[in-house]
Amino acid sequence: MKISLETLLPQIVSAGLRPGAETPPRQALAHGSMAVELVTPQTGTPTAPLAQDALYVIAGGSAGFELDGEETQATAGDVFFVRAGRSHRVTEPSETFVAWAIVYGPEGGEAPAPSPSVFADVDA
Repeated sequence: MKISLETLLPQIVSAGLRPGAETPPRQALAHGSMAVELVTPQTGTPTAPLAQDALYVIAGGSAGFELDGEETQATAGDVFFVRAGRSHRVTEPSETFVAWAIVYGPEGGEAPAPSPSVFADVDA
């Protein structure tokens, strides 16, 4: 399966979505427990904790990324891991902000990686 920004972005624009509209991210791919969604200023990002783990891959533009009340800057090329149940949101996205959200795994999230892990800081 393949999907591209060039395919999904025109669908969002043609749907007449506007920044701040209460429209969920546009699902691009799904298989089993995994779903890939496109997040733009038009679609926003979940503010309620997700039931599954998620990766956000910033594909363009910039925004603030708030995780458990702590905000950092997000720019193209950044990847954010959000454990299931953690509060998160995108703030003040640029007009060109776009990110892939990959939601996967069982409800409640996956178990931490075995030690020693290169992900020890994430698993803590």
